[in-house]
Amino acid sequence: MPRAYRGGGTGPLPEHEAGRRRLGSRLTKNIKSCAASIEKANPETEAALKDYSTLPVEESTQVHDLHTVISWGASDIRLFCVCSPSAGTAGPSRP
Repeated sequence: MPRAYRGGGTGPLPEHEAGRRRLGSRLTKNIKSCAASIEKANPETEAALKDYSTLPVEESTQVHDLHTVISWGASDIRLFCVCSPSAGTAGPSRP
């Protein structure tokens, strides 16, 4: 489930496990393409993605970090986590 920790909230998950798996796969694919997209859009920026694989937690969590360095010296690291909840944990009930 995507979670934005800087003032954002969590988004709803699809009700069915197949939908949750597709969402997790799509998010992971998008994250993995970030470094190339950043470098293409900003030639003065070097970007590197590191995949920390899956963490052994209650929900299967894929963790990545994206490190960017701009030619004039600015550096930034972003941490991304994609959780794949097991069946029966689709989130809060809907009204």
